[in-house]
Amino acid sequence: MFPIYTKIGMPKKFKTFKYEIVTSTNDICFEKCRLNKGTNFVISEEQSDGRGRNSKKWFSPKGNISFSFGFFSQNLIKGLSVQSGLIVAKTIQSVFKKDVGLKWPNDLIFRSKKVGGILTECENRDNKYLNVIGIGLNLKIESNESHWGSLEEEIESKKKQHFISHLQNNLLVLTENNIKNNWVAEWEGFCIHINQKIYLKNLEQEAVFLGIDSDGSLIGRKDGKVFRSEESSIFVEGLY
Repeated sequence: MFPIYTKIGMPKKFKTFKYEIVTSTNDICFEKCRLNKGTNFVISEEQSDGRGRNSKKWFSPKGNISFSFGFFSQNLIKGLSVQSGLIVAKTIQSVFKKDVGLKWPNDLIFRSKKVGGILTECENRDNKYLNVIGIGLNLKIESNESHWGSLEEEIESKKKQHFISHLQNNLLVLTENNIKNNWVAEWEGFCIHINQKIYLKNLEQEAVFLGIDSDGSLIGRKDGKVFRSEESSIFVEGLY
């Protein structure tokens, strides 16, 4: 199934930094990339101040996966967050054999609950774009945290490292942005709400979710008219 990108031009060198606990893997990843101007991975057993989209706090208990990937690109990569979600979902499916789905733009869903999310951040630096992709994934959490889901995967160090290694390899191909034409169709194949009614929170309106375009933007239909949206969170009935 892999890759969804070609591997031409993948970096020969990258650095991986591992921690027991950090405030935010994205913050540390930005720091490392600014210092060594290279491609970096930051992995931590726990985050004390993890965050998600729209300034939401991300629950990051010890033993799950808190992971950030930083790299430079010549051009702004549109749809990076959505593309990253597809890569993570496919890696989960390949390694853990879990039937995980995607909710636009980049939530990972298992058994109708959010089990992971992605936060992409970008800054212009030295006439290049510094991209940082933060990934939080719940392998197994206490059942009393009912508003969160998990993959219900017993945390074995060897299997966890196997997943992280595969995810690193699959994410590295993003560094050249050599996207294959079928990635949109693949993403829509993982999406759990194609042709379903959604509520766009920022626009305060209901619509039918039709899919995404090549930039990762939402394509919806309301009152017979098709529209696109980039900046909106959506609510899907029946999910967490």
